[in-house]
Amino acid sequence: MGFPPHPYCNLPRRFAQLSTTDHDEAVELPYAPKPKAELDALPLEILLEIACYLPDAHTAVRLSCVCRSLYLNLAGSQYFWYRFGNRNLVKFQRFKPRYDYHDYIVRVVMGKIKSTCQICLTPRKGAVREPLGMVVCGSCMDENVVIRGSVTKIPKLDWRAIPDISFTYDIRSAPGSRNPRALTRYCMWLPTVKKHVESAYGLPWKEVVKQHLENIRPLVSPKEIRNYRHSVNNKVYDAAIEIFRRDLESHLAPHVPNVLDNFKRFLDAQRIDVWYQIVDLGVPTDGQIDRADKIWLSAQAAEYIANIMGPQIDENRPHVRYYLRTPIWPSLSTGLINRLTLGGQTVNKCDTCEDAKTLVVTSGFGRRRPPPVYYSPRMFLEHVQDNHPDRLLAMNWQWTL
Repeated sequence: MGFPPHPYCNLPRRFAQLSTTDHDEAVELPYAPKPKAELDALPLEILLEIACYLPDAHTAVRLSCVCRSLYLNLAGSQYFWYRFGNRNLVKFQRFKPRYDYHDYIVRVVMGKIKSTCQICLTPRKGAVREPLGMVVCGSCMDENVVIRGSVTKIPKLDWRAIPDISFTYDIRSAPGSRNPRALTRYCMWLPTVKKHVESAYGLPWKEVVKQHLENIRPLVSPKEIRNYRHSVNNKVYDAAIEIFRRDLESHLAPHVPNVLDNFKRFLDAQRIDVWYQIVDLGVPTDGQIDRADKIWLSAQAAEYIANIMGPQIDENRPHVRYYLRTPIWPSLSTGLINRLTLGGQTVNKCDTCEDAKTLVVTSGFGRRRPPPVYYSPRMFLEHVQDNHPDRLLAMNWQWTL
């Protein structure tokens, strides 16, 4: 009995046919494509590694129910569920070594344990949400609800068919902190909203938002709103620091000790203002344009600097500003006064203004200049700031401009 021909024996003849065949005709490939690996054919070791990357318990349960072979492999593998729970769920409850992890997760996902969240499996934190019919903790609610006012603005959507959820949320405080003045308002379950929107438009959620919902904001959860505001706030802070280092630090450093640290301290006090301005900016979701671009960030950073350092007077020279009555003025004036009195002079006049005075007619004495005006160091600084702002940072101990 002979051996069957090898599948690659006819390769030279096949290549000769390919070289003489018209390219417009369909060409038969000399080899068959490799079959894709089936999910149920994967070794258990790979499935155990996959357990570390599953996002939630619902996904893990659905994976175990794909087919009978997967269910037999995963449902009976205590190590798979132990690995999934301890690597993916931060607050996973500690069980005894022989506890039935799979049975516990299935019972939680089905809502049979009333104190455990069905989404994140956090014990003793869940509550029954009547409109949803699910046991959900406050953190998962914060990640999966959307403000009803934004949903009602979506055209073609019958938002009355989506149940309302009364939920207390906070969108003003920084991530990780709690605001005692949190708001209790009507919200909607975001996954349900996405399904209704996709059904109404016949398109995926991201495409619907990109084509039809660009100006309807926010369509995100309260947690995403806080994270976005915190991110934008940090970007404005970094932009302000960059502008200060580039345009102002070298001019102010001779007069203000630790000028960069002082600026950062004042800047931290101003950062809360951006939280209210982002409300008008609008928090984007998938498919929407992020309006916090470089132009907006630079304008916001310039406004921060103006609140701390004073408004800019000369467009071509950023350091020429009206520093009087600004947060930086006490430190700046102290440095300038020390520089003026370095030579022992405590009272002097402004030579620039005295030379510019015109002759006036005085009784019995003819035409003479008015008597000079003498200033104390602090009054001299205010005079220079009001009349010669471009020379404020260039003064020396001789009181010359």
